[in-house]
Amino acid sequence: MGLSNLYGLIPELFPNAKYVYGILTGSMEPYLKKLRNYAGQLPLVCADYGASEGWIGVNVNPKLPHGAATFAAPPNFSYFEFIPLKENGVQAHHGHLEPEPVGLTEVMVDEEYEVVITNFAGNQCFGMSCLQADTSRNFLLQ
Repeated sequence: MGLSNLYGLIPELFPNAKYVYGILTGSMEPYLKKLRNYAGQLPLVCADYGASEGWIGVNVNPKLPHGAATFAAPPNFSYFEFIPLKENGVQAHHGHLEPEPVGLTEVMVDEEYEVVITNFAGNQCFGMSCLQADTSRNFLLQ
């Protein structure tokens, strides 16, 4: 095995491999550079988007490169709510008041939201950019 910096280690160990499948999003992103190195010329495939809070979405076209992936949130994974980050183009957080979450049918195209999921294991609500707890609404929000 004459591998330089372990480049191409996976196809060397598994010569019949056609791709490398894994979670390539969220907290796993820092490891992409190493994984690409180990994969050599094999494509990296990420078919779903997961978090410790629960499954968030599925990749609508897993054959696209990781950076071009689009994920859809199936409504049977969890209950999804969305907190607007801007209202009418202005930052949505006014002092201590936070905008009310909206449901999937109320999400506007080209607007940014913080995703809040309620998983089915205990009905806990989680904000996906959680830094502090807001216990009055049982969300973890930034």
